[in-house]
Amino acid sequence: MSPPVDLSPSAYLEDHPSVGRGVFASTIIPAGTEILSVADPLICIPDEAHLDTCCHYCMAEATDEASYVNQAYRPPVKLSYCLGCRVVKYCSKY
Repeated sequence: MSPPVDLSPSAYLEDHPSVGRGVFASTIIPAGTEILSVADPLICIPDEAHLDTCCHYCMAEATDEASYVNQAYRPPVKLSYCLGCRVVKYCSKY
């Protein structure tokens, strides 16, 4: 099942023999025009700068108790390295 996708009338989906499935322009599209909107992200991964501070699964940021002083209470998020690759980290939720 594919996620809901809203595609601009200025673009279309097509399977291309050399580059695979993609979104292609059917007219000239001005800069800043939204051409594709996806209700739920298809893929979401932390960039290299956030590998140590972000859960690779749910994107929760690592925190500690001290960072929640004078804020609405949210439990701290502790991240642990993936036992397989030792590169990405996961929170205790998953």
